[in-house]
Amino acid sequence: MIILSTQAETSLCDFVLPANSIFVFGRESDGIKPEDEQRLLSNPNSHKVRIPIKQRSLNLAVCVGVVFGMTFEK
Repeated sequence: MIILSTQAETSLCDFVLPANSIFVFGRESDGIKPEDEQRLLSNPNSHKVRIPIKQRSLNLAVCVGVVFGMTFEK
């Protein structure tokens, strides 16, 4: 699972996506709840990455488009 978070240290650009990755996006208003994020990250195959931008006001639809655009570009 690839968890998208503004709090992640690893950029999506620097991350090698495993085959058959599943992306997890949080709510547009407040992201993924911390307890849910910890539960997801307890899986050793889960990773937390961020979209490498300086602007932080992307809506969820734009984030999904950016991620899938970057994913298919590789």
